[in-house]
Amino acid sequence: MIAALLLAAALDVKAVLRAEPQQAAIGEPVQMTLVVEHAAGVAIRLPEKLFGDDGSWVVLDRPRIVGTPGEPAVTSASWHACSLEAGERKLPVVSFELDDAYNDSVREAIASGLRTTFTYELELRAFAWIDRTIGTTVVSTTDRYDNLTRRHTLTRTVDGRVEGHINADILDVGPTATVQASVIAPKFSVEEGATFNGPVNTERARAAGTIAKHRQQSA
Repeated sequence: MIAALLLAAALDVKAVLRAEPQQAAIGEPVQMTLVVEHAAGVAIRLPEKLFGDDGSWVVLDRPRIVGTPGEPAVTSASWHACSLEAGERKLPVVSFELDDAYNDSVREAIASGLRTTFTYELELRAFAWIDRTIGTTVVSTTDRYDNLTRRHTLTRTVDGRVEGHINADILDVGPTATVQASVIAPKFSVEEGATFNGPVNTERARAAGTIAKHRQQSA
């Protein structure tokens, strides 16, 4: 079974992660390929730790990155890895960053105080005899800039399944969400029907906001 992660956003980004072969023994190399479609002029950057803190996978070589110009442009990265655990496994989480993804019009809209929202729709798909979707997640991030305080307020809304860490000024967990994450947010809400499991630190978020505000006033 080959799993793929599809990401569609306001920045017109689609990402697909594949692993071949579909079955491998412990320590047997698996070729992983990440293909990202994105706007021209945007660069894709991979983190130094491809799998984060997941020690059950080992990266065997440096990613080979190839860019293809066009609209959309395509960047592919491929590398080999092996699993240190037996049994049927999920693909490890692979993250990447978009450099220069904000164009001038987006920056101008945010700087004017206009509330700007980016919506990321993610699908986890299994490729076998039948292409089927086995999970979906929608994450929306709204940036509102206050010209008087010169402070950005980020509001995140999540639906679907989310794991890991969430940092925001305001977090709203939607009614269909299943969230297993640590949260740092001054304002936090869970709607009826949602499932949430993880620590929430509001005091740390308030302290960070106070420090940031003080620094802006001193600048």
